[in-house]
Amino acid sequence: LELGVAYATTTKCLNNRAMKAALMLPFWLTAVLPTLIGFYYDNYPLIFVGALLTGGAAGDFEMYRGLRKFPNHVLVKDDTEKPRLFIYEKSDEPT
Repeated sequence: LELGVAYATTTKCLNNRAMKAALMLPFWLTAVLPTLIGFYYDNYPLIFVGALLTGGAAGDFEMYRGLRKFPNHVLVKDDTEKPRLFIYEKSDEPT
């Protein structure tokens, strides 16, 4: 919260494919889903909240874009203090 952003993390290494899915899951659940429900029920506050949360997913999109250049088998470790990722080959896995 010191950075002014809400940020969830894990201490385990994930393979690249799983990390990309983990980065996009909050966008789908907290931005797209409320927006679609808002349009369905003609609820403008819900549409507005969904739009704000879509903008909040910009950092996740940037991390996802950075992970696209790596193969799916590499391991990705999330930093527990800042929104950044570390990439490891399987032989480089941290303990």
